[in-house]
Amino acid sequence: MGYFNQYVRAESLEEAYGLYQKKNNFVLGGMLWLKMRKRPFGTAIDLSDLGLDQIEEDEKEFRIGAYVSLRELETNEALNTYTKGAFAESVKHIVGVQFRNVATVGGSLWGRYGFSDVMTIFRAMGAKVQLHHAGILDLDEFVKMPRKTRDILVSVIVPKKVKAVVYLSQRNQSTDFPVLTCAVAKREEGYVAAVGATPHLAENVWDKEGILTEINEESIEKFAAKVAEQIRFGSNMRAGAAYRRIVCQVLVKRACETAVSGMHNLLFVGPPGAGKTMIAERIPGILPSLNTKERMELSKIYSVCGLLEHKKGLMRERPFRAPHHTITPQGLAGGGAVPKPGEISLAHKGILFLDELTEFQRETLEILRQPMEEKKICIARLNASYEYPADFMLVAAMNPCKCGYYPDMQRCTCTSAAIDRYLRKVSRPLLDRIDICVEVPQVRFRDLYNTGKSEKSEEIRARVVRTQEIQKMRYRGENFCFNSHIPSSQIFEYCKLDKKQEIYMEQMYDKLNLTARTYHKILRVARTLADMDESEQIKMSHLNEALCYRNIDKKFWEGMD
Repeated sequence: MGYFNQYVRAESLEEAYGLYQKKNNFVLGGMLWLKMRKRPFGTAIDLSDLGLDQIEEDEKEFRIGAYVSLRELETNEALNTYTKGAFAESVKHIVGVQFRNVATVGGSLWGRYGFSDVMTIFRAMGAKVQLHHAGILDLDEFVKMPRKTRDILVSVIVPKKVKAVVYLSQRNQSTDFPVLTCAVAKREEGYVAAVGATPHLAENVWDKEGILTEINEESIEKFAAKVAEQIRFGSNMRAGAAYRRIVCQVLVKRACETAVSGMHNLLFVGPPGAGKTMIAERIPGILPSLNTKERMELSKIYSVCGLLEHKKGLMRERPFRAPHHTITPQGLAGGGAVPKPGEISLAHKGILFLDELTEFQRETLEILRQPMEEKKICIARLNASYEYPADFMLVAAMNPCKCGYYPDMQRCTCTSAAIDRYLRKVSRPLLDRIDICVEVPQVRFRDLYNTGKSEKSEEIRARVVRTQEIQKMRYRGENFCFNSHIPSSQIFEYCKLDKKQEIYMEQMYDKLNLTARTYHKILRVARTLADMDESEQIKMSHLNEALCYRNIDKKFWEGMD
C-alpha cells in the first residue's frame, strides 16, 4: 500500500500551495481515498493549523472551511435550520459517525467522486468554491477543472439564495454508497434538480420551461420525466442504468411534493428509503385554503415573531414547519425575556413535521404533550404568564431501530436491548397523543414500475373539503370543528356505538392494552372514516380500520411503560 516520505504541518496557505506544486506531494483532506501504489508518495501536507475547520455565516452566505468535517455539516444548527435539515440528510448515511468525524468537506469535493452525497446538494444550492490560487469559482466550473489541477481548496461558499431544498438518496443498505442521489432546490432563478451517483458526477437540470410554476401532480410528473431524460445514467456493481432512471423519477417526485395540513396526528414508522418523508410532504395539496379567521390568527403570530411580510398582507398558506432535531426546548415552545412564539405556535393551523423523531431530545418532545391536548401553549415567567395558540397537526417519521430495518431480522443488526432503548425515546404519553400510527414498508422494485394512473390532488382535496363541511355542520354551536378536537367529555355523544360494537371494542380494549386516551382517539378516527363515507353511523369497518392504525403499538411498543 502507499506511504509517504515526509509530513509537513503547513503554517500558511502560501506554504501549502508551494509544497503542493511538486507532483508527488499531496494534501491531507480527511478522506481515506489514496490510490494504492508501490512507490511512495512525497510530502503529506496537513492544513489543520490554518483555521479551515469553521462554518461562518452572514446575511448573504455560509462559508464552510475545507477542513470542516461531514459530522459538522450533519449537526450544525444554523446550516440545517436554513435548509430544514437537508444537509444532515445528505451526510447521515455516509458509513458511520466515526468516519464522518474525520472525513472533510474539502476531501469530499476535491475528489469529485460520482458517489459524493455532498457534491449533489452543493450543486443544487449553487455553491461556489474558494481556491487559494484561482480564487472564487462556481462549483459548476470547478468540477470541469482537470483533476491534476494543483491548487488548495480553502472553503465552500453557499449563497443564501435558496428558498427551499430537499435531499434524498437511494441505497441498497443504509451505510453503502448511494445508488442514486437527488437534491431539488427552489432558487431565485427557478427550480433545479441535481442528480448524482448515476454513477457519474452530479449534474444539474433546470426547470427552464417553468414546468413547476404551479406545483401539482401533473407538473411534478412532467419535471421528473424531464430530469430522468436529461441525466446520464450508467451501470456499476450497485445498480443498472435502467433501474437508476426509474429511481430518479421517484426521488424527484418525492422531493417536489410538499404538505401543509391535516386533521389527525400521524406517526410513520419504517426503514430508510421507504418514503416516510415523501408521504408527509404530500399532505399539502389536499386540504382547503385558510379562511379569513385562520389567516388573521396566523398573521398575528408571525407578526409577533417578525416573520410577517407586511407588503404581502395576511398569511395565505397553511404553515409547514419542519424544525431540525437539534432544536432546543425553547426553540420549539418559544421563549425569551418576553417570550416569543416557537415552532409549535408557528405551525398553528398547519403541520409540525418532526423527521427522525427519535433523534430529538426526549425533554424537547415532552413539551408537545400539553399543546397537543389543549391546542395552546403556556409559557410562565416570574411576573407573567404567556399563552399562544397551537392548533397544529403533528406529523412525525422515524425508523423502527438504530439501523432502520427491524423487524426484518435478515437485515437488522440491532440487539433486542438496543431496539428497546431506541423505541423508548418516544414516551408512552406522547405516543398516546398520536391518532394514527402507520408502518411504511420498504419500497419494492416492482412498485417503482407501477404505471397505474395516480389520483390528482384536486380530487382528494374535494373529498377533504366535503368531509370537513360535514364536521363543521355537526359541530356548529360548539367551540371545535373537527373530529380530532372532540373533547373526552363529549366523545360518546358524537361517536355513538351500538351494543354489538361496544362489546367488540371492550374486547379490543383489553386485548390491545389500550389506555383511555388511546381508546378515545380510535373513536375519533373511526368518526372521521365514517364521515369520509358520508355515513352518519360509525360502522364495524370504520372501527376495524381505526384499530389497525393503533396495532403498530403492539408490534413495536408492547410492554413499554
